[in-house]
Amino acid sequence: MDELDELFSLLVWNGGIGTFASEIGTSTLFSAYKTIKALEGKRKTRKEVMSELMEKFGEKNPEVNVMPA
Repeated sequence: MDELDELFSLLVWNGGIGTFASEIGTSTLFSAYKTIKALEGKRKTRKEVMSELMEKFGEKNPEVNVMPA
């Protein structure tokens, strides 16, 4: 299972299979993945994890934008 976790983290780090990491900062997707892994490590429920993700990466966060700048 550790191998699959590593593979998934690399795919997320690169922004997906079709996109290579060409930016200095990590992607929002990778930040969300790291948040999930950290909360799983704290033994949070799925509902608690989802609530945290919505707070950090949901539409109520003014820093989150799906429209290109």
